[in-house]
Amino acid sequence: MSVLEGNRWLVDTFICHRGYHSGDSTCPENSMKAFERAAHGGFAVELDVQLLADNEIVVFHDVNTSRMIGVDRMMENCGADQVRKMRLLGSDQSIPLFDDVLDLIRGDVPLLIELKNFGKAGMPEQVLLEKLKGYRGQFAIQSFNPRTIVFLKARAPRIPRGQLSGSFEDIELTGYRKFLVRYLLTNPLTRPHFISYEAMCLPTWITSNLLRRGVPILGWTVQSHAQYQQVKRYCDNIIFEGFDPHMT
Repeated sequence: MSVLEGNRWLVDTFICHRGYHSGDSTCPENSMKAFERAAHGGFAVELDVQLLADNEIVVFHDVNTSRMIGVDRMMENCGADQVRKMRLLGSDQSIPLFDDVLDLIRGDVPLLIELKNFGKAGMPEQVLLEKLKGYRGQFAIQSFNPRTIVFLKARAPRIPRGQLSGSFEDIELTGYRKFLVRYLLTNPLTRPHFISYEAMCLPTWITSNLLRRGVPILGWTVQSHAQYQQVKRYCDNIIFEGFDPHMT
């Protein structure tokens, strides 16, 4: 059985972006509350992970805590004890560690894990793989960084791996790397099992070609029913926020 045959959820189950969050302090993104809501709704969960200074894996999108915490601090310089004390958007929700989320979900719904690493592959990828050893639920790993995808291909070829791409307006990659990944020119090296592409940039000639060849295309981040109707013909599934795609 191929990797994708055993992971049909990637195309069959709607994926909520950073959990089924509210966009504000009621239910912050990448919070335990957002993940619990997602599991209750039967959605697959997209979440962001990155490595802390003490080699723990934290679930947090930004490299800096300013937007979500209100304090100017680089996440890579923080340890687990520090981030546990931080509150998301002034709510009662703390920043979760990856272990916390695995203990919460326990395989109830699939996880789409975005690894935030814009440098050389190595420690972040290895620590993440160690965390996932023995986890019984379904999951896939994706990244904007082709080095991460190459690492996963070599070290964990049976884990579904996805290449993230799009306009790169807010992504910290140098110009030539942005060009290579935007046009998926690293695919012959990375051999991703699926592509997550910025929905509002679809269709592109290469994603359309990959779609015809049976490579799953996920559109991110779809934020309304109108956007869903606009892009659904160009992708197999969506990563969404701000609405319920089950409802018409």
